[in-house]
Amino acid sequence: MGTGDATSARIFFALWPPAVVVDAIETRVDALSPGGRRVARERLHLTLAFHGCCSAARLAELKRSVAGVRIPAFELVLDRIGHFRRPGITWLAPEVTPAPLARLAAALAPPSAVTDKPFVFRPHVSITRKAAPRAPATTVPIVWPVRSFSLVASGCEGAPGRYRELAQWRLENDAVPGTRV
Repeated sequence: MGTGDATSARIFFALWPPAVVVDAIETRVDALSPGGRRVARERLHLTLAFHGCCSAARLAELKRSVAGVRIPAFELVLDRIGHFRRPGITWLAPEVTPAPLARLAAALAPPSAVTDKPFVFRPHVSITRKAAPRAPATTVPIVWPVRSFSLVASGCEGAPGRYRELAQWRLENDAVPGTRV
């Protein structure tokens, strides 16, 4: 993902998996054969909070608001496969949401003044679209070391499009100073 102008772009905060996790996700999709159209490798992510179309002023406000977010780095375990029926999306998700992930999503959620919908966080990575329904099930775990989160623009004028990373923030490292991580 590259940087770019996001005026009137669809804006969201997300976790982007490192290449080794993307490889593991693709291997799991191959093994599970969920059907549907695969999500492209470069689009695999976990949305933390969707903010919709944002003006340049709102985008600047979002970037400033992140300055106070202090969440430790954590591991995310993707060990469930399931399906959202209406949009036809098959996903991988954690059986248990790590507390730091829930706190991060809550800290980045749009204020109620910006959206008329209550914020509901359902952590997942979409792996296929237009897939047939399937019952949720456990799967071989994929361990994802989460060390940062990003602000992303998608498309413009409200239409989805190419993802562009606008900014990235590191999560806190709990290691003792002077020790190797």
